[in-house]
Amino acid sequence: IIDNKNESTLYSKRGVYCYSIMEYQRALDDFNEGLVHNYSNYEAFIFRWSCYYSLEMYNEALVDLKILLTVQESSLNYYYIGGCYEKLNQFQLAVNYLDTAILFQDLDSDLEQCYLHRGFSNKELQNYEPAIDDFTKVLTYNDTNYVALINRSNCFRHLNLLEKASKDMELILENDSLNPYIYHEL
Repeated sequence: IIDNKNESTLYSKRGVYCYSIMEYQRALDDFNEGLVHNYSNYEAFIFRWSCYYSLEMYNEALVDLKILLTVQESSLNYYYIGGCYEKLNQFQLAVNYLDTAILFQDLDSDLEQCYLHRGFSNKELQNYEPAIDDFTKVLTYNDTNYVALINRSNCFRHLNLLEKASKDMELILENDSLNPYIYHEL
């Protein structure tokens, strides 16, 4: 590996520009080349994992996220790793990483999404009660989040709590009766 920080910076700047106009493959090529010149260019890793994610290359995104985790342990890194595992249908790993992200208590606006994704992963694992808890937590942030309401309703149905499931569906219809996604889920 050639240690040339100036060239690495130039590739990264062009990569950031390509990323900003959603030319992810071109951006990825630049970030890869930049990392050849300076493997400790962590900005390149940050953007590169996001390019991989946007290109649905989740395993590659995980590699970069885990490298970033060794540099700085952060709730967002755990959250994004959990999201990659969710995309790969590895729901138990998703739950594990999302658990850790939530423990940091510093996700601010992303905390709602963290609970939503953990709830979805728990639902896929047929862990309906923890999923209900997560979807209920989402609703404390946004009481009209129809994705959380639909998923919580489905969990209630799996537990044969039909009255609660029906109540969630009524809330959905009160708030967003024209949304075609809702009728598909009904």
